[in-house]
Amino acid sequence: MKLSFGERLSYALGDFSNNGAYMFVGTFLITFLTIGMGLSGKVAGAIIMCVTIFDAINDVIIGSIVDKAHGRGVKYTTFLRFAILPMAVLMVLLFFSPNFSTGAKIAYSVIIYAIYTVAQTTFQVPYGSLSGAMTDSSEERITLGAFRDWGSNLGGFLINTFSSVLILHFGGGEMNTHGFFISALIIGILLVIGGCIPAFFCKERVPVVETQQGNLLVGLKSFIHNRNAVVATLVVCLVNCGIMVRASFTAYYAPYYLGDPGLIAPILSVMSVIPLIAILFVPTLTKKLDRKVMYCMAGVCMVLAGAIESLGGTLATSIISSILCGFTLCCSITVTWGAIPDIADYGEYVTGTFNPGTIYSTLTFVMKLATAFASMGLGLILDAYGFNAEAVTETAVNGIRLWYGLIPVILGVIVLIVALFFNLTHKKLEEVHVELDKRHNKVH
Repeated sequence: MKLSFGERLSYALGDFSNNGAYMFVGTFLITFLTIGMGLSGKVAGAIIMCVTIFDAINDVIIGSIVDKAHGRGVKYTTFLRFAILPMAVLMVLLFFSPNFSTGAKIAYSVIIYAIYTVAQTTFQVPYGSLSGAMTDSSEERITLGAFRDWGSNLGGFLINTFSSVLILHFGGGEMNTHGFFISALIIGILLVIGGCIPAFFCKERVPVVETQQGNLLVGLKSFIHNRNAVVATLVVCLVNCGIMVRASFTAYYAPYYLGDPGLIAPILSVMSVIPLIAILFVPTLTKKLDRKVMYCMAGVCMVLAGAIESLGGTLATSIISSILCGFTLCCSITVTWGAIPDIADYGEYVTGTFNPGTIYSTLTFVMKLATAFASMGLGLILDAYGFNAEAVTETAVNGIRLWYGLIPVILGVIVLIVALFFNLTHKKLEEVHVELDKRHNKVH
């Protein structure tokens, strides 16, 4: 079934909001904690790591709850309506700096961040599963994945382009608590508006099958035995980790190495604008190329991005590197969002259990787990090189410069290796759908 442009666009606006908030928090939270709240890099990294591990765990739990509830007739859109407002309010509170002691500030940040992640997961997991409920067409799901990622990258582009500008504007030319809070408030309002659209305008048409009902252990067992779910998860995890760390590092790299905080916006915005253009060609490419090829292309682009940055260290090389990072996102995350329903079909084909919510939540679980350790690593790197916002040394600047290029190279090589194990080809997918049609017809 072919969906209307309006419904595709409505679906896209969900990740416009979700990824906008995700990028703002992922890029600027450690900066806010170190510069705004005055916490050390080690403490800030530990806060993000601990809460992200908690977030990763609740992803899997909520994913199982969503699958079970959906199997009993609860629509994915019901979860979206419930979660969007608390998610926005908590994100704003996350960038509020209370006049507390250092210990109380740490406790405040941990509690607000933890509750925020629960709200975000309650929105994110059913949203990720929604495309499979809107249509059973593999081609239409790929198109929805492309629209989703277009919305996601548009949100990321706007955040990367304007958030640092907003922070500096409302902060009087500095990155301070007032600038962070007002910027978060503006983004929170946009989050609510964008998140409500798919919640009320996307229709769920695909009948619920009995296999969607299962407990957490059944879902996890099915995921482990789904080779392609594991590979796709690892690829997205590695890419996301590399891109988010690079984005966070840019908030230090631009002002302290390149010497101009105003360069944060153009470096990050280029990384987001490329997918907005390239994503238009993703549905066509995925019809001609197997997803394994796309994943390998992502790894190559990531390695080149880091290598060019390491060899150059100028604004020009940062822009080129950002362009390559944009292509990395298209060849990995865009492809995977459209692939999740098909990967879930493959899981049912292999294990008899259809659980897109669990697959999606496990994917985000591993992504966030890796990001947690990456954030901690970023904080440790800053501390290892003696970073202090009030007195930045040459040693600290050189450390930022080194790892800004090295991290994408390391992770890109691993992506290339992992991608080789993905085996859900176009031919195999046709075989899967033929077999599932036979099974479902027997049930009915």
